[in-house]
Amino acid sequence: MRYYEFLSEHECGYFEEKNAVSVNNIFVDECPAFFADMLMARGWRRFGKGYFRPMCPDCHKCESIRIIVDDFKPSKTFRNIQNRNKETLYSLHRPEYSDEKLSLHQKYHKERSKTRGWKLHDMDSEKYAKMFVDGAGEFGYEVRYFRDAKLIGIDYIDILRDGISSIYFFSDPDYAHLSLGTYSLLTQLKIAKELELKYIYLGYIVRENQSLSYKLKYKPHEILEGRPQNEEMAEWNTKNFRE
Repeated sequence: MRYYEFLSEHECGYFEEKNAVSVNNIFVDECPAFFADMLMARGWRRFGKGYFRPMCPDCHKCESIRIIVDDFKPSKTFRNIQNRNKETLYSLHRPEYSDEKLSLHQKYHKERSKTRGWKLHDMDSEKYAKMFVDGAGEFGYEVRYFRDAKLIGIDYIDILRDGISSIYFFSDPDYAHLSLGTYSLLTQLKIAKELELKYIYLGYIVRENQSLSYKLKYKPHEILEGRPQNEEMAEWNTKNFRE
């Protein structure tokens, strides 16, 4: 296992006119599953071969959150979304690149740029592969969603020993009425139950950010205490979280 670690300062994705600091691990080889488990339990996130977590010295608004799978009970809203997607099909695959997926990714981000002010980044086949395909190791998967014999959504996940790490989801804006983002998480919960996994790792919650605050709807959930080092025990709890 070979990787190198470094700190990076960059524009904050959640608050304007602020910079953020992240600690990054970039794996030269594939990250072993046992090490990925340890990183997820301590608040790290993966894109491609890189793992990162925020280390901003004066801000702790990014908090790691995970859903407790066995205790999750879908609300009426969630049940309605499940019923709305009775004709939506999905299948589980190992990650791979296609032009169709790249086009869907760009269509989704252009819509988000218009409606939510997201910064629009150029994406090509090489960048797509580095972000979503590389680094999958033995645990990375993609869930493909179909409707009307058409690919309408892609969900990238890691299936680890104690849970599923939710990496990234994007979908066709023409099917917004299906609430596919929510449906994809309900599907993750279904897969986790079938595999007898304990958690869905949702990454970070930032209460002031619309694109992240939706995660609070999934209950019960646990919040990671602080930023434990790799050699320290990770403490997750359901207390002391201000909703």
